[in-house]
Amino acid sequence: MHKGLQFQAQSQNHLLEARATLEERKSTQTEITLSIAAQRRRICMDLQKIYPIESVDDETLRFTIRGIKLPAAGKYEGVKEEELATALGWTAHLVYLISGYLCVPLRYPVQPVGGRSLIRDPVSVMMGSRTYIPRGMGFF
Repeated sequence: MHKGLQFQAQSQNHLLEARATLEERKSTQTEITLSIAAQRRRICMDLQKIYPIESVDDETLRFTIRGIKLPAAGKYEGVKEEELATALGWTAHLVYLISGYLCVPLRYPVQPVGGRSLIRDPVSVMMGSRTYIPRGMGFF
């Protein structure tokens, strides 16, 4: 019975030490989580400076990236192909970088290659091509 009480006392001491270690590690985890969030914020701010996306004042839902107009969905008429390829290439690169830094997997992974960026469809059950080249991306 005496050995049982000693073992119980040792177990309680071990439990108290383990709880203290757990609290320290929880505190460390919280600090690291906050540090990672701050770093991600800084990276996104840097990406916003590198690839600024701004609204075109006179048109609804129209934007520019680094001063080059992004076309509205499916409206490519009157847009120079080299400008279109540039804008879409920069957008693809921005999406690729943000997904990596924020650890958000893309359903359709982007392969940024400047004006020849690609979008892959790894989950498609369709026959045929599983890599898509957005219109205007084949210029360069």
